[in-house]
Amino acid sequence: MIVALYFPIEDLVENAFPGTNCTMKSHMFSGYLDALTSRKELHYILVESEDRFNTDPVMIWFNGGPGCSSMLGMFMENGPCVVDDDSDVFFDNPYSWSSRLNMLYIEGPAGVGYSWARDAADKKFNDQTSADDFLTALIHFYKKFPEFKKNELYISGESYAGIYIPYLAMRIHQHNQQQKTHGGDLHINLKGVLIGNGCTDWEEDVNPAMPDFFYMHNVLDYNSWKQWHDNGCKTYFQNIYPSVVSDKCEEIEN
Repeated sequence: MIVALYFPIEDLVENAFPGTNCTMKSHMFSGYLDALTSRKELHYILVESEDRFNTDPVMIWFNGGPGCSSMLGMFMENGPCVVDDDSDVFFDNPYSWSSRLNMLYIEGPAGVGYSWARDAADKKFNDQTSADDFLTALIHFYKKFPEFKKNELYISGESYAGIYIPYLAMRIHQHNQQQKTHGGDLHINLKGVLIGNGCTDWEEDVNPAMPDFFYMHNVLDYNSWKQWHDNGCKTYFQNIYPSVVSDKCEEIEN
């Protein structure tokens, strides 16, 4: 196994999954990255690529929420060792993304999972402050792992990460422009984003999209779908906006 040249030894996880049916095929690191203020830090896990870690892309993974830990993705979706809903035993994931990618899982905002904040005020966030914290954490990541500066970077995630990802991509672009203008030494090599099942706009995504999604996948019949739209029915996730409801809408929905 090739070992990263500059890795932070204090973050190296030497026995990742003792007593399980899963064996790590590459190095794993777990530790903390700076947030925008010193009153909070974001927890990360890095799983090096099992193939060519020194040239394979770095892939950031976010779960959504907001408030859902990225450890869900690490341990139940695309990590090297996963566990099923009805089990407490880890097993090798044959579809692990770390087979070809350096996977960087970041828990955020502060207060989610192992990420911490000193008090309730420091746990308050919005989409912009979250992006600022994620960018600060990413810059700190490159200080911890300078050998990855040249690797391509992708940002991925699901659900409310449909908000996290474009905001962070925008902040990375702004950071790179500032570096170019002021002569900085860290150009972040962002190449693309991947958004799965993303929430990008509460007016369109999640609940408002469900009738069309069901109809296009042959779960909902045409007449019910047409009645829903003809009657102007619309519902929103967790009632974020006032829903358009009526007796007819409730009948169709039921």
